[in-house]
Amino acid sequence: MPEVKVECYCGKCDLEFDGSSGDYVCPKCGRWATYKTRSIVCEDCGKEMVLDDPLTNECECGTLYNGFGQRLAPRAEWDPEDVMDNYRED
Repeated sequence: MPEVKVECYCGKCDLEFDGSSGDYVCPKCGRWATYKTRSIVCEDCGKEMVLDDPLTNECECGTLYNGFGQRLAPRAEWDPEDVMDNYRED
C-alpha cells in the first residue's frame, strides 16, 4: 500500500501542516485540526493523486484506490450483485 500524505489545517491559528504521521493536533496551538487533503503516489504510474472519495478514487492511468489508499481490483472484476447490495433498500 502506498504511503498516504495528509495535509492538515488548523482553523484556530490558520496553520497548514503535514499530518501524515497520524497526529492531527496543531503543532502551534495544540488544537485538533482537520485534514484538507489526503493523497498518494500511484503504484502504477507514479503520479500523485488526491483521495477525495471515501469509496473509489481513480488515477489517470485507471488504477483504483479507496479513501485510505488501498488498491482496489479493476472494475471489470467487481461482482455486480455485491456492488448493487450497497445501494439496495430493503
